[in-house]
Amino acid sequence: MITLEMVNSFKSYDGSSGFFRGDIIPNELNIKILGYYDHKKILHIAIESDVDSFKSININGMSVLFENINTESQGSFGAIVFTCRSNSFKEYFIKIINEILQKSHQNGSIESNIPYVIDNWLYFLTLPIKNKLTPDQILGLVGELLSLESFCKLGVSVDSTINAWQGPFGAKRDFMFKNIEIEVKSSSKQIGHIHKINSLEQLSFEKDEKILVYSWNIYRDRSEKSPSIIDIVNRIRDKYLTTPSQLSEFNSRLYEVGLDVRDFNDYLGDRFQISSYFVCRVDKDFPKITLDSFKNKLSERIGKIQYDIDLNGFPELDIKEVVSEIY
Repeated sequence: MITLEMVNSFKSYDGSSGFFRGDIIPNELNIKILGYYDHKKILHIAIESDVDSFKSININGMSVLFENINTESQGSFGAIVFTCRSNSFKEYFIKIINEILQKSHQNGSIESNIPYVIDNWLYFLTLPIKNKLTPDQILGLVGELLSLESFCKLGVSVDSTINAWQGPFGAKRDFMFKNIEIEVKSSSKQIGHIHKINSLEQLSFEKDEKILVYSWNIYRDRSEKSPSIIDIVNRIRDKYLTTPSQLSEFNSRLYEVGLDVRDFNDYLGDRFQISSYFVCRVDKDFPKITLDSFKNKLSERIGKIQYDIDLNGFPELDIKEVVSEIY
């Protein structure tokens, strides 16, 4: 892992020598990685590579290209050279390279992971930073991400699932498939599946509408073996998102919710374990309050009604049956 402290201690060279006097960066890939500053105090990190060709990348703040370098301590070798164009970009520069190294250690080559990771970051780097999520917002998003992951795992197409995920854009339901709509509710209560309903419209439906609730009981866990919301995001990206358009659509929803890759480190301490989950149908027997629950029309002076529902022991649906209804 490359750190800011490590980078700030890199040596520089005056440009009069043809050798790079870079500091060696230990790594799990067992390849040569050198960090150094040139005579203009510009930061470079060179990662050993034997590719025949590499398409250069230039974005605001950094560039990436292939070149042959000569070093005093490591000899000559081909390298993908990352250049940080601005000191204000340095922290993001380090995060991007660390993510590339981490993904390359898990799967694939340095060269194949570079465009994917940079494209992912580039989406967020062009947008304003949002306020960080509250604990309740994080819990709700964990439930939605786990629901999305379960649909993909059960065979619903990735494109259909991501397109159906409309909750981040303020839609009436969290997932709006063609034939069915699904509201995701998450609770961390020890007593189980008790959820807050935020409006009279949230569980209302017309006669022919098919509405489901995907209920999650999730508890917070400090164990490092438990995944953080960032681990869940990365798990979905690595396993299911295979095209740039899928990544872009997924990122747009994360940003709308308020989860920004620039803040990922701030969310690593929050870890979660699933206690239980199930899907149930919203019908005439489902516990709910809607406008139809009132004999008289509600006063316009009543701005908002919230209430809790207890779904512990409520009749469950087979999740595979749900998937069959999506198409």
